[in-house]
Amino acid sequence: MNHKIKKLVKKIKTDGYCYIENQLKKRDCDKIICDLEKILTLRKKKSLFIGNKYTRMLISYFYENNNLLKLISFKNVDLILKQLIDEHYVLISSNAMDASINEKFKTKKDFTSGSNWHTDSRFVGGTRLDKGFNFLVILALDDFTINNGATLFIPGSHLVRKKITKFDKAKPILIKKGTIAILDAALWHRRGDLNNIRRWSIFSMYGPWFMKPYYNFCEMFGKRINSFSKKQKKLLHYNSTPPKSHFERISTLNY
Repeated sequence: MNHKIKKLVKKIKTDGYCYIENQLKKRDCDKIICDLEKILTLRKKKSLFIGNKYTRMLISYFYENNNLLKLISFKNVDLILKQLIDEHYVLISSNAMDASINEKFKTKKDFTSGSNWHTDSRFVGGTRLDKGFNFLVILALDDFTINNGATLFIPGSHLVRKKITKFDKAKPILIKKGTIAILDAALWHRRGDLNNIRRWSIFSMYGPWFMKPYYNFCEMFGKRINSFSKKQKKLLHYNSTPPKSHFERISTLNY
């Protein structure tokens, strides 16, 4: 593990977050946004879920475009997650979002999800799961600024296992397009105050191989998954989906 990665891993463990700059060039971000907006138009025509006027959300955005699978795996993120979790870590969910107000997407049930302080970890018996269990990886495709509702978070709050009630030390995620933020999912956070300034990003969650994904990726892609890279298959639970029974195989992990 090189010095840079070691330093970032330490910062995540201590403060609950880190930033990795220049993971994509500006022109690449713009091209991805163009691809996402094509998918948005396609899903809207098919009357599929795309969010509302407060946020356009493309769940598993890579379904229509295999090229977008590149967004679930970055070299530096991979090195960090292998240290924070282990080499068998998997993708739990990945969504593309434009967090801005756009009246063209107004619905009868508009609501601002993520506007309240929350943690993306889980509480069991009133106590939150320990830090370092799962992680959020945020890829900024547009700049995150105070003016476009940049995500707010409480540094160090991943160290507190009970629900917190004071949020006076909130800090915004202010990053340039092409930058990646990694957050311990136990960190308390919420969306910032929105306006009509576009803010596309990719929000992905990763966890240990035994953590249940939001969607059955193997069923979603069917035979298409056979053409994916070894790393993509691993991230999409191809090697960690439980067998039907012990007659198929004994171990869950299948390499």
